[in-house]
Parts: sequence; C-alpha cells; structure tokens
Amino acid sequence: MSGSASRRGVSAAITTVLAVTLGAGVLTAPAHAAPLPAVVTAGTAAPVPYPVGGEPPAAVGRTGFLNQATVNGKRMLRWTRFADGATTVIDAPVADSTGTDVIMTGKGSTPARSLVLQLRDMAPGGGTVTMDLRPLNATYVKAVSPDTIL
Repeated sequence: MSGSASRRGVSAAITTVLAVTLGAGVLTAPAHAAPLPAVVTAGTAAPVPYPVGGEPPAAVGRTGFLNQATVNGKRMLRWTRFADGATTVIDAPVADSTGTDVIMTGKGSTPARSLVLQLRDMAPGGGTVTMDLRPLNATYVKAVSPDTIL
C-alpha cells in the first residue's frame, strides 16, 4: 500500500470513529458555530457542553476527550470528562493518543522532539508513567497501546 493511500485510510478511519463517537454534526460544524454538546454516554443524564474556546478533539477515549485551547494567550491541552464535563488542564505543549483514555504528553515542539514523555491514564483512578528517552538515544514515534510506545 502506498503512503498516500495509507494516510487516506487512516484519515477515513479517524473521521469514521469521530463521527460515530461524537456525532457527524461535530465534523461539519463551521468554526463560528455555537459550542456543540459532547457525546452522551450510558448513565449520563445530560449532554456535556463542549469547552468554550476549544479546538476539535485531538483524542477521544472511553471516559473523555482531549483538545487544545488558547486561554489568556497561552496554548494548553485539556481533558474533558464525559461523565460531568469537568476539565483537567495538562501542562504540556504536545500530545498523542492511542484512541483510549491514555495520552502521551511531551515538552518538545512536536511529539518526536519530546525526549521526556509521560503516558497519562485520564480515566478515574488512572496513573502517570514518565519515560526518559535520552539515555536510550531514542526518538518517540507513536503511542501504540495504553502502556506501549514505539
């Protein structure tokens, strides 16, 4: 499979997952539209409002979603829980995800330039694992599972 075809397939898969998870309207709403509600999961009494000033989700897991926002002129990452809409600000400029509640964060300008990484389980009761790639002379490529990076 060519790289272009592979990228199209991955893009199509991401679009499909987001459409099924968040509802197709989220993917087609204009930038100036009013905030859209997030997914209503089983056991949730009301929709969770989408955080004001947030960009489209960078990652969606079982218990919440990650997005970037600019607050007071500073770019930051936020995890919003589906259960109650509570947000957690994450002090890291870049993130990657496995499509679960586990996200990888780093301090570099891109994930590949981050030499000290953290795998953060954003589910209730989840923990954080820090990995220093410098002694290994390694470069981050991708988070491939909730507890594994490439």
